[in-house]
Amino acid sequence: MQKVANTVFILFGLTGDLAKRKILPAIYHLERAKLLPPTFYLVGISRKGVSPDDVVDLLLRNAENADEASMVRASLHKRISTVNMNIDEARDYPILFDHLHALDLATQVPLTRLFYLAIPSPLFPLVSEQLSLAEKHEARGKNASSRYLIEKPFGSDGSSAQHLINLIKASFSPSQIYRI
Repeated sequence: MQKVANTVFILFGLTGDLAKRKILPAIYHLERAKLLPPTFYLVGISRKGVSPDDVVDLLLRNAENADEASMVRASLHKRISTVNMNIDEARDYPILFDHLHALDLATQVPLTRLFYLAIPSPLFPLVSEQLSLAEKHEARGKNASSRYLIEKPFGSDGSSAQHLINLIKASFSPSQIYRI
């Protein structure tokens, strides 16, 4: 299996059910199997004051024994950070992008940004607009890229889904968008 290097996984919805049941356990198991490359990082977005220790504790719920948990804990601590912000407040987005910029500087490579948007449909307009604006104003170099994973269900009906699709198409290029 090929490892994707130089990646930061930005998880919107860190404290949500999907993250707790699927995403965080998957990251734990990849780390335990040593399938995460050294330059893979997780940035969790939360408005609930979640710390990196809280995230590691959530991940370690999947440990089968104390020895395994201890071994994986040290490695995960190096990879995980959190940004506490209100995603429905435009003024909070510079906090996120300052954090991501600092991570790029610390790793000395432009990390591929993988934004996982496990958020309610009503938040998509503001979130996509703010991410798009920040990306357009940030000079990251030609080797830097961003991808957007969008969790379904998407919209409350056909017309609201089409509105969100049009909004996302206006914010990001088709090669950046992944819907699951």
